[in-house]
Amino acid sequence: MKMNVRCLAVSFAAGLSAMSPVHAVDHGSHAAAPAKEAASHKAGGVSAPRLILDAPRADFLKKGYVFLPFRVENMTILPMYAEIHGEEITRLKPTIGHLHVKVDDNAWSWIHGQTDPIYFSTLPAGVHHMTVELADAAHNVIDTQTIELRVP
Repeated sequence: MKMNVRCLAVSFAAGLSAMSPVHAVDHGSHAAAPAKEAASHKAGGVSAPRLILDAPRADFLKKGYVFLPFRVENMTILPMYAEIHGEEITRLKPTIGHLHVKVDDNAWSWIHGQTDPIYFSTLPAGVHHMTVELADAAHNVIDTQTIELRVP
């Protein structure tokens, strides 16, 4: 069974590499603009993966809910992890990763392995800090963003 998952992962990654770079970073309505995409390429290859957080939706925060759109450049977000799918997953191109999400000073975080906005509930009134880490399939952190959430 484990070998079948690895074969599936390699086949999936091979299919992704056949797609244009715009499709590889397309997250709903956040497709990369061709000029920006061209600027992200360096002489020797593609820039490092990057996390971009949009502003949380204020109408959701009023009710204590968090709805946070994001996009990632130069990495494909998938629920595939080295401890489950094997170390081979870390060598796939395009690079596969996920997000670690932490709220306030909690010692724990959760994994967000999809391109849908980060969505959860309910936060009590007050100021909260949410840290989002972009990580590769082996959980090595590549980029970190922290935002302040104000719940009325």
